[in-house]
Amino acid sequence: SNTAYDVYIRTNCGDGTYSDWSAVFEFKTMANPPAITPYFCDFENAEENSAWTFVNENQTNKWYIGKPSGYADSVLFVSGDLGASAAYNYSAASHVCVYRDIAFGTGEDFSLRFKWQSRGENAYDYLRVFIGDPTSVYDNNNIPANAVQISSDLCMHASWQYFDVPLGASYSNTVKRLYFVWQNDNSYGLPPAAVLDSIQILVSECARPTNVTVTGILSDGFDVTFEPASPTDMGWEYVVCESDSNPDTQIATAIADTFFSVTGLIPFTDYNIYVRTNCGMGRYSAWSIAVPVTTNCLPVATLPYIETFDSCNTVENTVPDCWLKINTYYLSRPSFSHDEYYSGPYSLLFYAGPPNTFNMAITPEFSTAIHINTLKATFMYRADTLADDLVVGVISNPLDASTFIPVDTIRPSES
Repeated sequence: SNTAYDVYIRTNCGDGTYSDWSAVFEFKTMANPPAITPYFCDFENAEENSAWTFVNENQTNKWYIGKPSGYADSVLFVSGDLGASAAYNYSAASHVCVYRDIAFGTGEDFSLRFKWQSRGENAYDYLRVFIGDPTSVYDNNNIPANAVQISSDLCMHASWQYFDVPLGASYSNTVKRLYFVWQNDNSYGLPPAAVLDSIQILVSECARPTNVTVTGILSDGFDVTFEPASPTDMGWEYVVCESDSNPDTQIATAIADTFFSVTGLIPFTDYNIYVRTNCGMGRYSAWSIAVPVTTNCLPVATLPYIETFDSCNTVENTVPDCWLKINTYYLSRPSFSHDEYYSGPYSLLFYAGPPNTFNMAITPEFSTAIHINTLKATFMYRADTLADDLVVGVISNPLDASTFIPVDTIRPSES
């Protein structure tokens, strides 16, 4: 068990001669019996914990199961200090994996769900999830062989987030290997690395709704449409909860139409919307994939409005609360920067490149009770070259750059 093998095949040509050996086929025998669906792991059961396989090799940052500093419950996590904390050594490039084999039973729909935290570094230090055949071979220089990635690059969240992805009915009566892969480069990063808990594989007797779409976002609500799994669906339920909440713990609202409106929400708050199918007889499908939505901010109604950028959080690639950005070059900009500032420790950094490219920072909306022709904006501005232009104007739709109307162009007198 738990042993890697190489397989080669050659042809017997007769007369005691043989062809060259085929290309190698690699596989690894199972280390432990696969878990059975429906599956749940909160890392509090020592026997189940021992069934996970770690591929840490000689990496500085490794996977562990336990209670790192600051965590009351056991979790699956990456640590750069031998499991004492969920912090990692960002100057030591690492690529490590942990996996569990899963035996899927019979089902109309399967889904994977878990809680995660990972701050890391955008585009460089992150968690990824894969699923593939249990014969897949993994080493710490490659992604799992014969496996597919079923997540985005999970990072930039220090608080708990819920991940939920449909696996479909094609996994029925198969055995698959579920991989969690952490990688980081050697430049920069923030803790925690990767922390996971409450891993579930759910089985449903009917399919979930799809294409859940949010429109008409206001400060206290929004509209939702979705596609039913089947024309014979008996009805549906939805929940709206803040992004760090479990939909299973919320009170669901029954609906009979594929369009509905949500009201009574809090301005500038991150929510997830979930919809599920009523299968009948008190049974329900899995929840649809979480659709994140942030309610709008209330318009600025009191002057003066001041933003120094100095009290902003330090999450990179972000702008102040209630601000938006549109760009055609260097997609993380404009965003907070501590490289240059008038008042410390932060400023807003723009980074446009070739001609006809831009970064656009958009302030919160101002109340219509404040007449626009009475407004005056002042700010400090520094540019790298005399050719840099800063265009100030107004925009009617903060999601559409074509609605921007220039008011003035500022060109620095010195760089």
